[in-house]
Amino acid sequence: MPPRDPLEGGRLLVVMPGHVGIAESFSANLRHLGVDHRVATYTECTGRVPYAHFGQRLANLLCKLRGDRGYRQRMMRRLQLERLWEGVGPGEFDHILCIRPDLLPVEDIERLRARAPRIFAYTWDGLGRFGGTLERRHLFEKFHVFDPVDARPGAGMPLLGNFYFDCYPELLPSVDRPPADAYFIGQHDDRWPVIDRLARDLVALGLRPDIQQYIGTSGQFENPPPHVTVLRQQKPYATALAESLRCRILIDIHQPNLHGGLSFRPYEALGYGRKLITSNPLALRQDFHHSANIYCLGHDRRSLTEFLAEPLVPVPEDVRARHGFSAWIRRALDLPAR
Repeated sequence: MPPRDPLEGGRLLVVMPGHVGIAESFSANLRHLGVDHRVATYTECTGRVPYAHFGQRLANLLCKLRGDRGYRQRMMRRLQLERLWEGVGPGEFDHILCIRPDLLPVEDIERLRARAPRIFAYTWDGLGRFGGTLERRHLFEKFHVFDPVDARPGAGMPLLGNFYFDCYPELLPSVDRPPADAYFIGQHDDRWPVIDRLARDLVALGLRPDIQQYIGTSGQFENPPPHVTVLRQQKPYATALAESLRCRILIDIHQPNLHGGLSFRPYEALGYGRKLITSNPLALRQDFHHSANIYCLGHDRRSLTEFLAEPLVPVPEDVRARHGFSAWIRRALDLPAR
């Protein structure tokens, strides 16, 4: 009889930010795999903070006077961490994966280490973006990094790229949005000139881009073009993904000043059979790259017209599966491939 698979036979705890509901997709894919798990999230601190006593309110005021506006966030994370410990005893889990470990106080990582024999971290962004990340390296068995420039395999910091959720599209919600030809959703920031130019080029070719720009409740966007939807609230990840799959082209514009890693978009294009227009040249060096499927702005000699005229070329299934969540979570937990 073959040995029992440690992922199927054990219990997993994932501690991660609750940003745009992506934790729900983690849990959906783990359920799809039959993994006994718990996902504990941090949510963004908005609105009225439930101060437990006057001392917390005073501490928040003093932090603001010193220019430190992060007290409310730290306090909210502390409240969430206290809920995490409820009913969780030592040795309850077999594996723990911490995403964005810089958000966890060192003392809480130490407490987590007593809850499982194996604990891993994933940065999910460039190391230089968030302070305190490297200082936590020694607390984890392996510390996976997102950006190739940060990889130090010999020091237990191997590269671990993103993935596509392979429980989808079957489990995606239904969406009421007309189909388009190309899709982009993201923060309205310094990427906008590139996005705007690309969208206008697509319109000139007779295509219908669906460009969604998140500006928050107080942001401004002067005279958005007709193909742009301005968002005051961020959409849940699964909803945005369902909308994107009504299009045949996904758009990925990266921010090289923040990191050089690949976002979810290239992996989603691979996993769900869509064409990709990207500004990140790292996509050209992937094992799933095919010129008929990926167009890299500023690095492609073809015109957009020539690229879009080429039919999509199926990627070998073993390559495609290598970049799905099922394979990714095994690499994150340092388990052998299946």
